[in-house]
Amino acid sequence: MREQRGLSDQAIAELAELRRIGVNITDSDIVLINALCWEIESPSNRIELARGRPIQVGGAWLWPRTIAACEWFNTIGCECGNAALAYAQAHGREEIELAGKKEVKAWRKKLTCTDGELAAACMYIESQGESDELPKDPTEKTPTCGQIVIMMHSLHGGDVDMWERYVSLSYVVDMLTTSAIQAQADSGKSGNILKDRANLALAYAIHEIVKRDKEMKTNVG
Repeated sequence: MREQRGLSDQAIAELAELRRIGVNITDSDIVLINALCWEIESPSNRIELARGRPIQVGGAWLWPRTIAACEWFNTIGCECGNAALAYAQAHGREEIELAGKKEVKAWRKKLTCTDGELAAACMYIESQGESDELPKDPTEKTPTCGQIVIMMHSLHGGDVDMWERYVSLSYVVDMLTTSAIQAQADSGKSGNILKDRANLALAYAIHEIVKRDKEMKTNVG
């Protein structure tokens, strides 16, 4: 990984383009754009962001469900009681496929929280993803978890285990949905280009900087 000192190459290019079109750039703008560009240029940073925000409850850490966790919950966990969702959130990066009612019950007994506190924590985790439904073409069936893992691996690098057990499913869905919408808007021109949240965050920041600059110039005029 490149050492993160000074401006990244992409930040230099983005700032040069803003100056070319006459945008007044503040020191804060430079810091923001550079930070966002480093997120794009540093895959490990993006992977960490993709894990989502965990929350601790009753002595356990819950994370947004991974693809493996979602598959386990939909096929086995849904029959394992009220604590199954929390179990899936806590064990999505492990060999969760072998777990059943016995494991869920034993794990729940170790927690030092009430059912209400556990449910609230689960809701917080689930709220981080707008959807856990995999996008699909109207004429096709929803892809399986295995197909999604292979596709993300081939398009975005990393390894199969990372996509199955490390990254949250909501993050994958967001990436796939965004890519599909962009492809539709571009008449299919960008169908093979996967633009993740790091790229979207940079684009949004630049848009806001340009918008702010135009408003300031209009008010002065």
